[in-house]
Amino acid sequence: MPEGRLLDYFSLGLINFVPARIKQLLEQNEAEAFFTEASVTIEDEQYPEPFFLIAPRDMLPV
Repeated sequence: MPEGRLLDYFSLGLINFVPARIKQLLEQNEAEAFFTEASVTIEDEQYPEPFFLIAPRDMLPV
């Protein structure tokens, strides 16, 4: 697996995932969203950073 950060965001169909640092940033900016922790595996190795499924309750500020 490559060293350093590999992903900042990814989606599977309509399901969106963000890393912990993006989750924290959204929470600091009071984004109304539900987060569920998910593990990410790349080429049979678990990605070292936790990811969260994000389900916005409203439009997210950009």
